[in-house]
Amino acid sequence: MGRENYAKVHESTKPFLLNSPIETINASYKILKEMGLTGSKITSQAYLLYRAPATLKKNMQLLKTWGLSNEKIAAQPSLLARNLITLEKTKNFLKTLGLTDKTIAANAQLLLMNPVTLGRNKALLNKMGLSNEKIASTSFLLTRKTETIERNRNFLNKTLGLTNEKIATYASLLTMNPINLERKRDFLRKLGLTDRKIAANAGLLCRDLAALERNKTFLKGLGLTDRKIAVAAGLLNRDQATLRKNWSLLRDVLPAEVIRAQPPLLTLSPIEVKANLQFMHEIGLDYRKNPLLLGTKASSKRIKLAWLLHNVFGFRPELPEQRKRELIEKCKAFVRARPTYLVQSISTLEKKQANLKKLIGERV
Repeated sequence: MGRENYAKVHESTKPFLLNSPIETINASYKILKEMGLTGSKITSQAYLLYRAPATLKKNMQLLKTWGLSNEKIAAQPSLLARNLITLEKTKNFLKTLGLTDKTIAANAQLLLMNPVTLGRNKALLNKMGLSNEKIASTSFLLTRKTETIERNRNFLNKTLGLTNEKIATYASLLTMNPINLERKRDFLRKLGLTDRKIAANAGLLCRDLAALERNKTFLKGLGLTDRKIAVAAGLLNRDQATLRKNWSLLRDVLPAEVIRAQPPLLTLSPIEVKANLQFMHEIGLDYRKNPLLLGTKASSKRIKLAWLLHNVFGFRPELPEQRKRELIEKCKAFVRARPTYLVQSISTLEKKQANLKKLIGERV
């Protein structure tokens, strides 16, 4: 391996190398080089050099049958020193979770885990509501310290109020540095988000803090206040290039003050905004007086209008044409006077159906 590389070997390993036959060291060094390990990589994993070359070959052959390439093995050289029985146990455990050979090969670091630790992490994740299928699709969770997962789960659940289902959806949060999680929470709270609002926008915690700060600066540059950003917190999770493009296109059809008053507009495509403007023009609504309506899709508002027309005003296809036209005009007049009904859900409207009929003077 050369004197230069030997000088870089950790002191704790040198005695073993000195007591190993030079033939063993050279044979092992040759195997590792053929697999693609660089001299510096071998030096950092020098304990492999006093392993029996036959053991290295057996492990290498086994790992290759599992789909690991030379490059993948070279990236996790410690696998070559693992006990074959332990490797088999770990692989079999991962298979019981539903991980395919391909997934195991792509996440070879899992094979270095102690099966007992893997079992403990699996039990903890199952307790949090993650199914085996979810664990298999986010297998990196199994490589984290149980203490880190526990601490993050408590922070997310007890401090922010995320349910187990929500945590399962954003499972990567369980692996984050707890200090970074708390820093992101502090940043969002200073912006005006409550813990409940943060829980509702848990995806923000997955973003890099620097990215959140850049997006905040960008949005403030557009004239949005901290309060408006907090109301439309999802904007912090958006790509800046998309936000910039949407702002530019929206300005072609809307005044800047309207967009600032309704920042969720920045999440809609300009085509959808134009469809909204057309719908409101048909009804006779002024978007300047009703900017809230611009934040929902035109197709959604048309569905609410059709529901009101049918279930409150009694519109039926078999009615005389004159009567149908009268009911349509009455319905339009009704939503012009009470436009907020167009942004309420159908289930909410259904609960209010009797009162709505009384409101228009119809008999229930």
